[in-house]
Amino acid sequence: MISRRFPLTPLRKISIGFFLTAASFLVVWWIQAQVDNGRTPNVAWQLLAHMIMTASEVMVYISGLEFSYTQAPPKLKSVIMALWFLAASIGNQFTAAMHALVPTLKRYGVELENAGWYRFFALLMFGTAILFILAARLYRGKTYFQGEEGSELATAETLSG
Repeated sequence: MISRRFPLTPLRKISIGFFLTAASFLVVWWIQAQVDNGRTPNVAWQLLAHMIMTASEVMVYISGLEFSYTQAPPKLKSVIMALWFLAASIGNQFTAAMHALVPTLKRYGVELENAGWYRFFALLMFGTAILFILAARLYRGKTYFQGEEGSELATAETLSG
């Protein structure tokens, strides 16, 4: 249905996935705020957050791998995959570093405990989605397909939009 309004390129799918990720963190932020205020939200809210996060993972991960793989010349495809995993590792290290900084940041008035933790990541993901869209609009790609005999076929194609 979305493709009727505008073509769903890999970059647009990734953008949608980023916003879905932010939405899932908004749901979890709301759940944690309810718990922090002594309320007991229904467990179905967690199911909703997981469903949104799963949809976002599909949009970002699968579309991102497809995009990065088609944009890499055949001799660099393994390097691109290694960079993909490096980026995921850096993201995990960032989360661990933020967790370690919680006590220090609290002294400066930055509250990253309980609902504040999820608020931080929801806002960070929303900002990341905006920055990604701005960068994607500037991207002009060249798609590389590998032929049956390993020969390189390149077609100029703009995947952003």
